[in-house]
Order: sequence, then C-alpha cells, then structure tokens
Amino acid sequence: MRLEDYIKKKQNNRWIDVVRDIAPDLVEDLERCRKQFFVGRCEESHGYLKPALCRLRNVCPIDANAYTYNQSEYALEILEIINRRVGGEKVCVWAGELTLPRSSWDIVGDEDAKRMNRIGSEWANDLFSDGGRYFLGFEVSFHYWHSSDPFRGWYPHLHLNLSDITYELDKQEWHRLNLYQNDLQKGSESILSKTWRAKFESEYGPVKAKRVVAHWGYRSNQAGVRHRLAYAMRNPVVDCYKMISRINYNSESDRDWVKRMLLRPKTEKRTQWFGYLSDGQKSKYLRKLNYVLEPKAVRRRKRSLRVCDEDGTNIFWCYPPVGSDASLAYYRNRPVMTYGIPKVGVEYWSPKETI
Repeated sequence: MRLEDYIKKKQNNRWIDVVRDIAPDLVEDLERCRKQFFVGRCEESHGYLKPALCRLRNVCPIDANAYTYNQSEYALEILEIINRRVGGEKVCVWAGELTLPRSSWDIVGDEDAKRMNRIGSEWANDLFSDGGRYFLGFEVSFHYWHSSDPFRGWYPHLHLNLSDITYELDKQEWHRLNLYQNDLQKGSESILSKTWRAKFESEYGPVKAKRVVAHWGYRSNQAGVRHRLAYAMRNPVVDCYKMISRINYNSESDRDWVKRMLLRPKTEKRTQWFGYLSDGQKSKYLRKLNYVLEPKAVRRRKRSLRVCDEDGTNIFWCYPPVGSDASLAYYRNRPVMTYGIPKVGVEYWSPKETI
C-alpha cells in the first residue's frame, strides 16, 4: 500500500469520542496509532515501512486484533506440532461455549475470571479425562460481554477449545480422542449441559432456571481452528468498535458499563491454558514428542519476521520509528506493510484493512 493512502486511514471518529469519554488520557496515544513507521530493508535492499502500534489493546481495535492474531497463531503452531508428531492428521479441537441463564448472570462477580476459568477446566476434565486417565490440553476464555451487542451489559460465559490429542498417564502414550462419541445430543438435555450446570451449581449455588446450555462444535482444519482460537481470545474493544458504527453512544447511560468492560485490571487473566498446553507443562510434554521448544522471545521474533514480496528474503527494521512527516519526506516511495490477515504462501501481513 502507498504511504500517502495509508496515512489517510483513520479510526472512526465516533470511537475516538467514546475513548475520550471513558479515558481522555489515552486519546492522544490512540490517535498516534499507525502514524509512526519502522523503516526496513530486505537482504536485496528493497525498502519497506511498517506502522507502529499504540499498544493500547484495551481501547484500540487495531492493536487488539494484532495481539489476538499473535496469540492465536502461537497456539495454533503448538497444536500443529503436537498433531504432526502424534499422527500427522489435521489439527482438531472441540469448541464449546458454556452459557448461563439470565437469572444467574449477577451471581458471577466482576473479578471472577480466574474462578470461572477454573471451574471450566474442572468441567472439561470431569467430562473428557476418563477419571484422570487422560491428561488433556485445552484453553478456557472468560467473556463478560455480548459479542453481537456489547453495550447490553454484563453477560458472563466461557469459551473452551479442547485438543483431540491426549496423553494417557498410565501407559505414558499419546492418543487421539474420538470427540464425536462424547454425547451428540443438543440443548439443555445433553450431557455437556447437565454436567456444566452441576459444576456451576457446586461452585455458585442452585440455579433456578430450567435451561443451562452448553453449545459445542468441532473444528478439524487449520482455518476453522484458527478462527475459534481468535474468537475466544478476542478483546471486547473489537466488538464495541463494530457496534459503534451502527448505534449512537450515550455517555450518560453507556459510560459506566463501557469503562467497566474495556478498562479491566492489568492483572486479570481472561484466557488460560490448561493441562499439557499450560505454561508449566508445555515444554515438558513437547520433549516427550522429541521436540524442544525454543525460548518465548525467540519464537516471538520468528513470528514477527516479515519477508520481501519481491525476493522472499527477510526484512530488517530500524528502531525507533519515524513520524508521518519524516516518512513522507524521506521514504515516500516505500510500500507499507499493514496488519491484517496473512496471505496464503507468504509470510507477511497483507494490507487488508479490517477497521
């Protein structure tokens, strides 16, 4: 993308007004997002620019999308390594959504992310580990907003992505679970829903509503698994940004909830990995597959590599970034590599604008 065209792109002014209302001290940095550029050259001296993000992923949808992309790609990479080493088949996850009836929403506290993730992990182990026979690998994400209407208010529920690869502890062997055999019923009468209700009630007390539903489905290809991981890990600002283009923000009625939704405690861990995919177990169990996991910093650098679309060599970037005026003055003819969906067959992010 040409630099002149890229600089013209701005976030929705209506969203800037929302951030100005809930966190005015962040507006200046938010407006600078993608307005500074890292300057780079490939090994054959082709030049490029890469926009610098504001690192405000709680209020910036662009930064939030980039962060979620990195997190989901890293998770998919680990799942693919394990699948190749165990059987070479397509990566597959059981993707579930554990919901609650409206009468139970207020039972869940505002700071219950860790607690909800724990009972979600206990529910998964109760259902799929065969009494502790299998050591599972899965992810649980606590969501507290409506994806389709985030301004509606508090809506606690869990997303869970479970790998079909498991480790049998007694035999010290890897296995592929047939997830399809685990109850194909739907709605509140399924084993999944009944056990989720029992687990929630054991922690929070009786639920009065007749229906407590666990939705579920299977994803058995790279695109489907990537989508489910990214959907579970996404930040609420992405849904809010989409919403603000369709409705009017009312500062008097919406301010408190939007502030509560977006400006969460920095210590809150909304997404957690469990079993052999947890941080404390991942390297150990990959070694059982004769795979040594590189340090996180090394993996992060490799994922952030960009290659020249003319010769395929790595691009090396200069730091710190330069401003828009200097970029236009000295690097006007260099194409801009933007953040979006990866192109098939190459390793850089294409200039697809999602915002």
